[in-house]
Amino acid sequence: MAIFDIEILTHWIAQNSDWALFIVFSIAFIESLAVIGLLMPGWLLLVGVGVLIGTGNINFYLASLFCFAGAVLGEYISFLVGVHYQEKVHHWSIFKRHPDWLEKTEHFFLRYGVASIALGRFVGPVRAFVPLLAGMSAMPTVKFQVTNLLSAMVWAPVYLSPGVLLGASVQIESNTRWILLINMLVIAISGWLAASYLKNIWRLRHPEYNNEEYDHRHVVLKMLLAISLFTMAIIYLILGPEQQQFLQLINLFWQIINQ
Repeated sequence: MAIFDIEILTHWIAQNSDWALFIVFSIAFIESLAVIGLLMPGWLLLVGVGVLIGTGNINFYLASLFCFAGAVLGEYISFLVGVHYQEKVHHWSIFKRHPDWLEKTEHFFLRYGVASIALGRFVGPVRAFVPLLAGMSAMPTVKFQVTNLLSAMVWAPVYLSPGVLLGASVQIESNTRWILLINMLVIAISGWLAASYLKNIWRLRHPEYNNEEYDHRHVVLKMLLAISLFTMAIIYLILGPEQQQFLQLINLFWQIINQ
């Protein structure tokens, strides 16, 4: 569920650049708050902000800094809520209606420990609850904050980059632009799938580390297919007929980031 109209907000940001960085901070902050973050279409909004960076409306480094600050503060507040309420969180009405939200996050947190704070930023279903669970588990504040700060330093520019790339592509001819973007999307998805299938194969060989069920049918074939798609998309971009436009897009991307 979204409580904001994305197109209206991104258009408003473009027309009110003085407020843009405050909006970037607010998006990252709200998205990082426990429970409330579920109502914020943060990924889409920050991609929209990235497009504005790519079209020259906002500075990339300033936007990343404000995005970083909002995310750190939001997750720290969520952590403090967990520290204060402890097990009472389980009795909140929202978790009585959706007990699986906490259950899945607890499983994720127990599995990855302190690393779940960093990994959780990139995993939509648990992102809004990992800091809350960290506070409930009595994790030392220093350990949480160090992980919170370091992971946000990586998360902020990574989160904005797809939008920047999309914004930069506006300067390339329309048909070619979409061919390039679709190939890059194929690379991202097939790379993620290949890594996921490789992890499943590792678990099959090390059953002592496997504590969850997953579909392992034809996993090797699926991994090879994902790797093939990944490789073909890369080869097409590097050696295909749109090679020069691809290099131009990468050059535009770096120019925007370093302007």
